Amino acid sequence: MNSVAGSANGNDKIAMWYHDPECINIQYVLGPVVNNFTNVPDDAVKIEITAGRFAVFETDRESDVDNLADTIRMFSRCVFYGWIKEHRDMVSLQNFTFERYINKKVYIYVPISVK
Repeated sequence: MNSVAGSANGNDKIAMWYHDPECINIQYVLGPVVNNFTNVPDDAVKIEITAGRFAVFETDRESDVDNLADTIRMFSRCVFYGWIKEHRDMVSLQNFTFERYINKKVYIYVPISVK
């Protein structure tokens, strides 16, 4: 959580649950947003999120490190058990659902189908 709130690697990070095809486990990965993989270390997990339509949810206020875990927990419950449950016919499984941390605000991106 410290790396989310810190500014050493910038203030724009993405986090998601990710299943690497070469690994049995699902991992929670967190990293900076980059435009290309040119300067990304070889041992880093590189995930490309393709363009598409997303429903974007934003926390109503900033979160500091002390309450970030609780904020994410409650926020994701509202999105996953509220909006997604009601709109499951719109959700696309062809792209990633992810969290984005910009400065001290939290956003959840849910891919939706183009109709």
